[in-house]
Amino acid sequence: MTSLTAEAIETAARTEKPCPLGPIFRERQGSFVPPLPPRAAAKFARAVDCGYLCGSPADIRSVADFWLAWCEVADHPSIVFHEKRTYAQLTIDTLGCSYNFSAIGVSDLDALFTDVAGAGGRQYWGNGAGHILSICHHIPHAAIPDFAARLLSIVNNPVSRIPKGERA
Repeated sequence: MTSLTAEAIETAARTEKPCPLGPIFRERQGSFVPPLPPRAAAKFARAVDCGYLCGSPADIRSVADFWLAWCEVADHPSIVFHEKRTYAQLTIDTLGCSYNFSAIGVSDLDALFTDVAGAGGRQYWGNGAGHILSICHHIPHAAIPDFAARLLSIVNNPVSRIPKGERA
């Protein structure tokens, strides 16, 4: 079985041929990732370059397993914008990361979500120690690039993170 690294996943996804890695094993999830369809390679490469996956549910479905595998080995939260007809929905999950969000990070995310989607446009599920599975509803399509830049500045800020097992 091929060693799973972020670089190996990126290289495999950027080739024009069927993925030489697939199927690959995702240790944290205990499942195999099927080969990346060749037509989905550009979508995956864009997601890696941007730090988030964005597209219609059908577009996302074609690269979701590779995106989650890359997020795990790159220690990056899974950030996905699901584009609907008139708005987008964001999901962000730190389950595959070696860190959770600190109280500062959660507060900053909450302020961002409220600013963009309003007080009723967000939901959190967590384990009480900063692990976030969050959904932010009703993000205007035109707001996605700015929203994503602000989101990534929070996610990538060391003050926003704490090691798993520590309390926020």
